Amino acid sequence: LFSDILVPAPAMGLNLDFNPGPVVDPAVRSAGDVLRLVVPEVEEEVPFVYETIRILRRELQGRVPLIGFAAAPFTLAAYLVEGEGSRTFGHWKRMLYAAPEVAHLLLDKTTQTTIRYLVAQVRAGAQAIQLFDTWAGLVSADDYAVFSLPYVKRVLDAVRAEGVPTIYFA
Repeated sequence: LFSDILVPAPAMGLNLDFNPGPVVDPAVRSAGDVLRLVVPEVEEEVPFVYETIRILRRELQGRVPLIGFAAAPFTLAAYLVEGEGSRTFGHWKRMLYAAPEVAHLLLDKTTQTTIRYLVAQVRAGAQAIQLFDTWAGLVSADDYAVFSLPYVKRVLDAVRAEGVPTIYFA
């Protein structure tokens, strides 16, 4: 299956599969789970992503720009906590409101991972970066300002420091 060869991001020490969307095992539900997560050396964990970017840049021969992408920290964290897609993301919302300090610790780790992943894409040849925050609408605007926006800003600032344009899609 095509999804068996596509791993869109480092798994942070967890098992990642697609059925058809992302399935993370085990789900991250506690402070201990968050502390066990690894902020990976992305070039070592998913080297094929960067090799693919280098190949595409050669093949495109400058005809069109190559856009790299990743999930935003909030969206990545939502999947890590739920373990898979969800209609309500109840486990993630419970963590946000009942254990915000754990949520922020997780968001910090997903931010570090996302920055490494995207900066490595730029260094491999991506000419712009798109950050997808698919689940930003799960929370109110006030909660978005607390739980998503600061982390998005960190990612976009780090990518812009590499000299490429950014696109943020929430």
